[in-house]
Amino acid sequence: NSKTYYLPNWIDPVTIDPATSNPHSYLVTGKFNLLYSGNVGDKQDWEFFLAFAKALSPQSFHITIVGAGARFSWLQRQLQQDNITYHDPIPYKDLSDLLCSADAHFLFQKVEVIDTVMPSKLLGMMASARPSLVVGNPASEVKTVLQKAQAGSYLTDYNVDQAVAIVQSWKANKELCKEMGQSARAYVIRYFSKEHILSQWIQ
Repeated sequence: NSKTYYLPNWIDPVTIDPATSNPHSYLVTGKFNLLYSGNVGDKQDWEFFLAFAKALSPQSFHITIVGAGARFSWLQRQLQQDNITYHDPIPYKDLSDLLCSADAHFLFQKVEVIDTVMPSKLLGMMASARPSLVVGNPASEVKTVLQKAQAGSYLTDYNVDQAVAIVQSWKANKELCKEMGQSARAYVIRYFSKEHILSQWIQ
């Protein structure tokens, strides 16, 4: 019967801001750039990623993985393609440039993973004003946030063909990507900005 408080992660929209970012060298390829940045660990569904990456056209899409973790070396051994590059974590001061240089972000979580906390990386992805493709459990808070924000697509059936079709449609419709990205950033600033969250906490 004790009082409880909801204190989620937050994002500083000044730190991650497409208006002040510069193109990052990792993502200058002339293709549609898909980015994963963060922990390459056991919570993510890398088996699904392998199938997804192999199904994408290497002529049209480039995938960049930036991070470290328990599955990083394993992932590099499992998949080496001309359209996939792997990089170690970058300095935090360069994160805005990296996130805002992508055309879209992806996050594939295992179905058995229900958020203990919503992944903070999602807030950075949304603040970058780029759409996100997320796969995960239907009960995840990530699904609620992504759908309310109209910030991309959330899949619960782990269908590789559907995931590929989504990013193909995004590549073909840059205006749609722009709209989803702007909606994502507006939502995350309104509900998950540092100022908003900490002001609510103080009150």
